[in-house]
Amino acid sequence: MKLTNKNIILGMLESAYATDPVPDATNAMLVSNLNLAPMVASDQPRNRAFANFGSSASKLAQLNRTLSFSVEMAGSGAAGTAPLYGPLLRACGLAETITASTKTAYAPISAAWESAVLKHNRDALMHGLLGSRGSLSWKMQRGQLPTLDFSMTGLFGPVTDVAMADVISTLANFVDSVEVNKVNTATCTLHGYAVVLESLSIDLGNKVGFRDRPNAASVDITDRAVVGNISFEATTVAAKDWVSIAKANTLGALQVIHGTTAGNIVQLDAPKVQIGVPAYNDVDGVLHLSAPLMLRRNLGDDEVTYTVK
Repeated sequence: MKLTNKNIILGMLESAYATDPVPDATNAMLVSNLNLAPMVASDQPRNRAFANFGSSASKLAQLNRTLSFSVEMAGSGAAGTAPLYGPLLRACGLAETITASTKTAYAPISAAWESAVLKHNRDALMHGLLGSRGSLSWKMQRGQLPTLDFSMTGLFGPVTDVAMADVISTLANFVDSVEVNKVNTATCTLHGYAVVLESLSIDLGNKVGFRDRPNAASVDITDRAVVGNISFEATTVAAKDWVSIAKANTLGALQVIHGTTAGNIVQLDAPKVQIGVPAYNDVDGVLHLSAPLMLRRNLGDDEVTYTVK
């Protein structure tokens, strides 16, 4: 018998694509909301001609594997030290820049993407994802813990019987996130206005595809379109005319700073955000405005920057 709630995720960057660096217990990732597809494939029917009725055998092709999960949006414990989940960010097409004793910043790149090996041990059934790349979303909701939601694709490999490692000491090094509220989320501005935030999500929007061809099999990032959604308390027109801003296709900055203790502060910056068609909605009897967001490039590869400090 195999149990559903016994899971370990190991992850580390590859120095050469699809070459297993063999992660161990020290590379464990503290995650939630796990969803593993042990095999993703296309079904190739043969449709052969016979003298009698009946179906022909088909062939599974283009085998790969996907894994999605959430990581709490939190710091590393020390400003200027990369968070333990940093390899996951880098495998999603974000470049890591460390400023000693100050911060670690992650910004999108359009070439030279890194890759990771991920291994999901599900009650001693090991599923590997070599050459993994993916995309992620940042999610913040009033009264809840903010998360980074990852969706990863990797090369297919056999499922093997592997005893579960002891990862307790590694997982204890992950920093806990804090609730989204007035005290913890000191800054939340959109187009220069301090909005009373209900929720915010930003999707990195990587286009990730698996390709298996003669002489090459890989997971590639081939495009990116950063989008989001926001909901906040409606304001007077005098305070901020959101409808006119949307109508004029005006671009403005978004900034969110969450956390108050050095080593557990995270920050999102988007320099040019376009607001889509706004709508009103009710939240606990209070009028809110919600709208899609389109995060545009400024100088390039800077639609959104995630900073841990």
